[in-house]
Amino acid sequence: MFRVICIKLPQELKHKALSLTHGHFFSTSSVKPIGELPNSKDPKSLTVSFLKNSCGLSLESAISASKKLNIENPKNPNSVLDLLRTRGLTQTHIRNLISSRPQLLSADLENTLKPNMELFESLGFSCASLAKMLCKGPLVLKSDAYTLVEFFRARGFSDEQISTLTMKCPLLYLLNAHKNFMPKLEFFKSLGLSNPEIAKFLSMQRSILRRSLEKQIIPCVQELRRILGTDENVLKAIKRGYGLIEVNVDKVLKPSMSMLISHGVPQSFVLKLFFLGSKSLLMTTFRFSEMVSEVMKLGFDPNSMQFLIAICSMAMSKTLWEQRWKLIEVLVCLRMRSI
Repeated sequence: MFRVICIKLPQELKHKALSLTHGHFFSTSSVKPIGELPNSKDPKSLTVSFLKNSCGLSLESAISASKKLNIENPKNPNSVLDLLRTRGLTQTHIRNLISSRPQLLSADLENTLKPNMELFESLGFSCASLAKMLCKGPLVLKSDAYTLVEFFRARGFSDEQISTLTMKCPLLYLLNAHKNFMPKLEFFKSLGLSNPEIAKFLSMQRSILRRSLEKQIIPCVQELRRILGTDENVLKAIKRGYGLIEVNVDKVLKPSMSMLISHGVPQSFVLKLFFLGSKSLLMTTFRFSEMVSEVMKLGFDPNSMQFLIAICSMAMSKTLWEQRWKLIEVLVCLRMRSI
């Protein structure tokens, strides 16, 4: 009898313990259903966890970024982060970089990512400038950067000029150099610009590489020919102000030229402005109108070269007060010369 009781008792206790565990001893509010528990084997859960804990993203950002990335094994993502850290990127840089382009964590480390980082360092990028450039154009790390750099080097660009292009327009690395850049470079050479001049021109006027050759650059040069008369004058004007080659002639140049003529400036003088300093002609109509008014108020004669010099001087200053002081300096210098 005693033996039967001893056999039954553990079974009854086990049954009671299970009952308590499932609902009578623990509060149901403190235990999540199995379906809500994080599954370490679920790629999506692993991706969100990695983005949050290793990259510093907020939970909301990590969930959003996980839609563009699927981490099944953290080995490569960890190696990518190690590479970024060894190149001097801070946790803030990494967080911003991965937030904008989480796919970098799956990049080919040995064949693409690491060689590109070393290439940019060879161009003179510091840790800070590299981080800034990568946050602007993170996809540059997955591009064939070496091919583009060699393309520009072969055409007379210095590493400093290539570095400037890279910093200002990192998305250039996503384009096909021979298809997108070669026709433009050949056209600039046809205008009479040498390779060093083209390199200087493009490093200063970087946006020109993103302009359409057929729809923007060539029509602009054709309009300049009509205004200036000869290819020689066009080349001379472009060298004085590289921005001319991409300006909207009808909306910017022609209104400014008409404004000068309406104030009594001879057309021959207006054309000279292209060679003195065309920066003033590239300004918005409103700002150009302000400059002309200021020059007129100070008593400069529209029929004199001093009027054009005053316009050019104002165009070199940023604020209206700086422009006024510049005009006064020009006026004093011109009057002292005439004494």
